[in-house]
Amino acid sequence: MTLKSQLYLLLSVIGISTAQLLLNGKLTKIDSSSTNNLQKREHLQFHLDYEQDTYFATTLNIGNPPQSITVLFDTGSADTWLMSSSNPFCQSNFDSNPNPDSIRYNNTPIGGKTIDCSAIKTFNSAHSSSFQLDNDKRFYIQYEDKTFADGKWAKETFHVNGVAITDVTFGLAEEATTPLGGVFGIGFERRESVTGYDNAPNKYYNCLLYTSDA
Repeated sequence: MTLKSQLYLLLSVIGISTAQLLLNGKLTKIDSSSTNNLQKREHLQFHLDYEQDTYFATTLNIGNPPQSITVLFDTGSADTWLMSSSNPFCQSNFDSNPNPDSIRYNNTPIGGKTIDCSAIKTFNSAHSSSFQLDNDKRFYIQYEDKTFADGKWAKETFHVNGVAITDVTFGLAEEATTPLGGVFGIGFERRESVTGYDNAPNKYYNCLLYTSDA
């Protein structure tokens, strides 16, 4: 199940039915009296930081014990993925390999294509007791700038405002050239990588309404 599916189920439990994106720094889930009469009991919030005058980012706490990963908050894609700490395209991993010339991606040497990961928090699946691969199925996404994230679908526990959301489906990018700790995709269903995990696309996508005050 994807993160947004899990969030919708959680919101249903606490009586919240829609979402509002506030560009002053937070994604706040609010109730909608126009669609039903559920009473709001609490807010589920994501703090957003405006990074490099380019994009919004939020920090997710993932795994057990939780690892804090800063990810791009992306309306142009519909998948959540995290960069693996073992990504060979990270310059530090490439340099530490005793035989870097042997490192290849799609049978092509990756030398000259590495990225600086020194300021990126990556996810170490070996350090989480709740991490599980999703039947070894491939995750892959490529962006307009030709950078990509390639790896496996997995499941993990996401911690949001003290609430543990279990079995969240996400992509673990074992090889990636996108210089980010990951992406939190909140785009429409048609942008989802639908060929990777069971029961995709996520039918709950249309149940969340994202609006802006800008």
